[in-house]
Amino acid sequence: MNETSTNTGAEQGSLGRIISALQDVLHCWRLIIAAVLIAAMLTFVVTDMTYRPQYQATTTFVVTADSATGTSINNLSAANTTATLFTEVLNSSLLRQIVLKEAGLSSFGGSINAAVSGDTNILVMQVRGSDPRAVYLMSKAIIAHHHRVSAQVLQGTILEVLQEPAVPVGPINNANIRRNVVVVSAAAGLGMAVL
Repeated sequence: MNETSTNTGAEQGSLGRIISALQDVLHCWRLIIAAVLIAAMLTFVVTDMTYRPQYQATTTFVVTADSATGTSINNLSAANTTATLFTEVLNSSLLRQIVLKEAGLSSFGGSINAAVSGDTNILVMQVRGSDPRAVYLMSKAIIAHHHRVSAQVLQGTILEVLQEPAVPVGPINNANIRRNVVVVSAAAGLGMAVL
């Protein structure tokens, strides 16, 4: 009987501490709300200020052999080699100068990459940057002038455009402002409640 009363007393003591802690938290509800609101506002401002939208224009080429040279481009390794060489051509300073002049741009801080799509002879070129207009103009200028540099490097290979690039209508990366605000605000509210 003595053990039962001791257990009941211990349970009432811990229940009393929990109730007391909850009352303290409820008593400081204004501080918790303030912490949540301040965290939400700061997160929104920081996320919005650091967000840099990225736009992408994609062009699809078919890699074929030049019938005049009789070169075979039927296998995947030849298509992959072409993609690697074409990426190097795309990022060469000579082609960049030609393309920038043609596009009417003074500079382009984006990236240009090419890769083979699966086990095919289809090569996908992606031009990414922070300005959708510049990305589109660079893509069109590359299509028009890549042969001036690539003809010397990709001898016996022809790149025919299968799908033209489109003007990017939206960024490919999202700011996730809402998710960031919710997570940081919840953490701030919980942290203030614990304090």
